Amino acid sequence: MNVEQVIQNPSKYFEHPGEVATTPGLSVEDKVKILESWEIDANEMLTADSENMPDKRNEQLTDDLQAIRTTLSDLRGK
Repeated sequence: MNVEQVIQNPSKYFEHPGEVATTPGLSVEDKVKILESWEIDANEMLTADSENMPDKRNEQLTDDLQAIRTTLSDLRGK
């Protein structure tokens, strides 16, 4: 797994943000970078497409953001 590629497009490699935390072979630092990238992507999608996005997709992005933030908090020990 090329970490730089994963950081560029986390949702291509993981179905759910929680999977990042349990993936062997990744350092905590790499996991945080991946999740932070995913968080940025999800926020940008919510902002850019909020008017035209179906409710179901909006809900999925909101759920992903919550999962990302929870997982980041757990990884950071907060």
